[in-house]
Amino acid sequence: MTSPSNEPLHWTEPDPVAPSGHRRNRSPEQVQRNLIVALVAVSVVAVVAIISLIGVATSKNNQPSAGSGSGAAVQAAEVATTAPDMLYQTTPMTTKTSPTKSPAPAGFKSAGGGMWVKWASKGTFSCGYYDSCWGLDVFSEYGCPSGLYVEISISTGGVATDWTNGTLSGLSPGERGQLVMGTVGRGSGNRSAKITEVNCR
Repeated sequence: MTSPSNEPLHWTEPDPVAPSGHRRNRSPEQVQRNLIVALVAVSVVAVVAIISLIGVATSKNNQPSAGSGSGAAVQAAEVATTAPDMLYQTTPMTTKTSPTKSPAPAGFKSAGGGMWVKWASKGTFSCGYYDSCWGLDVFSEYGCPSGLYVEISISTGGVATDWTNGTLSGLSPGERGQLVMGTVGRGSGNRSAKITEVNCR
């Protein structure tokens, strides 16, 4: 039988346990960390609450008011439908109506401005008191409501020596007319004429 050892026994004593209802004292660093964590948690909760309130307010503003009903929706639809048309509305352009054009008779030559002329055939006009005269048939496509003025240059032997003119009070569109132009007291020798101006007014 072995005799008991005289060496003392060694064991590790566990950490002391605080009695029930008492806390151990904490270091200042640990208290500071706990305070920061609590503040962060409170801030997160506050931000979430604010975001929720903003979402509720926005949804309420987007909903139609209690008294509008379907009438507001119909009115909005009408505005959406008619607005593009209003943007592209234009005032109709007013254009001047062109006068009626009548075709010129055969044998006439254009004098410009819708006027046509032709030397009148002998026997279709009379010189009257003129020593020499020339008859001119005229035709207006659009009419000359304020009158017609014609001027001719008279030559003797190929040299321009005189001039004369004739007028009509007016012509209707498509109407024919005749002017007789001549001179008095200047003889009736070998003379010729050419048209220098036709003014339909």
